Amino acid sequence: MEKRNTYLVGARVAKSTLTRYLLGIPGGLLSAFFLFGLILCFTDESMREDWWVAVLMLLPSAWLLWKGVSAGRDLELARRYEAAFSADPDGRLSLEKLIAQSGKSGAQLGAELERLFRKGYFRGCTLQKKPLAVILTGTQKGGERYVTVTCPHCGGPTRLGAGRSGKCDYCGSAIRAEE
Repeated sequence: MEKRNTYLVGARVAKSTLTRYLLGIPGGLLSAFFLFGLILCFTDESMREDWWVAVLMLLPSAWLLWKGVSAGRDLELARRYEAAFSADPDGRLSLEKLIAQSGKSGAQLGAELERLFRKGYFRGCTLQKKPLAVILTGTQKGGERYVTVTCPHCGGPTRLGAGRSGKCDYCGSAIRAEE
């Protein structure tokens, strides 16, 4: 069976999956248990003075639940973005392309991508800050290689598939990436 090229880092995906289940499930069970205890403290006259114990126990269990849910959310976001990266034909996903695909605001997209790149979810791509874009580097998706071409007119860098033609990201001039 052919191994699928991916922009996701396998070790990071495995760690997030493990975190999702090892923290999320026990955190959810413990949170439910201690929340029940807190409710019981307020409904049972004899336990009313012990409410602070239930709150004290609820806080770390809620933190475990939050960490598990956050890991799962980040993992799902990384998988969605990876699918968009893999479908891109020209090696550069601009903010406009990502907004059109996701329906999210530019600020939200930027924050999500920055967090996922900082946590090390992706390989074979970089996050360009200004203008915001994901630049696909290296060999991915069918073995295509991307290169940086310097525009002869304005000097701006543009990523293109090796051997492809395109337009400069800065001035719009026609450029070609040599193989």
